[in-house]
Amino acid sequence: MTLGRGNGCFRRERDFGWRRQHRGSIYDLLQSGETEKRDSVLTYKNQIERLTHPGSSYFIFNPFEVLQIDPEVTDEEIKKRFQQLSILVHPDKNQDDADRAQKAFEAVDNAYKLLLDQEQKKRALDVIQAGKEYVEHTVKEQKKTIKEGRKTYDYRGG
Repeated sequence: MTLGRGNGCFRRERDFGWRRQHRGSIYDLLQSGETEKRDSVLTYKNQIERLTHPGSSYFIFNPFEVLQIDPEVTDEEIKKRFQQLSILVHPDKNQDDADRAQKAFEAVDNAYKLLLDQEQKKRALDVIQAGKEYVEHTVKEQKKTIKEGRKTYDYRGG
């Protein structure tokens, strides 16, 4: 096939140029290792799967993970992300998988409502901070134990 502007190929050339120009930034986004950024480009099916897969009930307790936002974001950014996700997983827009879409929508809605209440939001932030401190302490102790040459015990049974 020849590339000419008369047979509609100009549009293809333009589209490929855009892909070439933006391919690096999308690749960098996917390779950055930041879960929130990577997951934010998922489709509605992937979002529904993420919010309803077996074992997600524990994950749903963290409203920041459900909305895929950083705990330090503003209320306006929380609202914007809620709107994006609620439209994406809304049961009316996902008639082929309405039951799971309803569960996903409820998870997004509950997370948003929780973060609207400033007292609940503060409590969630406190839990996250306590978890971070625990992990930092545990890692520090394990490094210290390894440095001293003592055997470490893996709590997973290893």
